[in-house]
Amino acid sequence: MPENVVCEPYSIFSFLFTDDTFQKLVSYTNECAAEHTSEEDKSHARTWCPTTMKEIRAYIAVFISMGVHEASEVSNYWNMDPKEPLHPEITKHIGLKRWQQIDRFLRISRPEIIQPTVFDKLNEL
Repeated sequence: MPENVVCEPYSIFSFLFTDDTFQKLVSYTNECAAEHTSEEDKSHARTWCPTTMKEIRAYIAVFISMGVHEASEVSNYWNMDPKEPLHPEITKHIGLKRWQQIDRFLRISRPEIIQPTVFDKLNEL
């Protein structure tokens, strides 16, 4: 680690995930969504609004939170029933449907015009 990076979780995360990295995630995700939504029957698909760095950050934060606080279903993180565990830190930053939409189209590399495989999301790793 460089000397200017404090060894705290957020500092390490920020060192690894720079604004440039987030901007690439935004760009690749929006490209993928545009490519796929143009091919679908739009009468049944959710309308895609281009994502932003703020949304991608929220998506990743929720994803990390899911690893710490286990739930039986993804939708449980947006639960509003006080008899069940609540996650207000998630619900105030991103809605379930938008999280699912980003989850569907998120790419960490530029979308290619090739036949999709299970490994598409990991193309450039």
